[in-house]
Amino acid sequence: MPKNCPNCHVKLESHDHYFCSSCSAKLPPDLISPDSTSVRVKVFQPGLKQPRTLPKIPVFGKIAVQCLGVISLAALIYLVVTEYLMPNTERILFGS
Repeated sequence: MPKNCPNCHVKLESHDHYFCSSCSAKLPPDLISPDSTSVRVKVFQPGLKQPRTLPKIPVFGKIAVQCLGVISLAALIYLVVTEYLMPNTERILFGS
């Protein structure tokens, strides 16, 4: 006699051991059919790893990066002033 889900009355298949695959309802103990071919999953928790540390940057490298940032910022300010602010200021002061 085929087993049916008590919740949705669908025929239980061979892979429905603990839950109904149609409605996901938990099967009562009399319909649970543990299978010897069931796959057992072993949960693996890796060991604790040591925290990663960043490589040390030499002082000269830090100064070089800071100088590059300052030069880039100065160039950006120069471009904004010369391309946007000066033409608009001249137009406002001296007319179009």
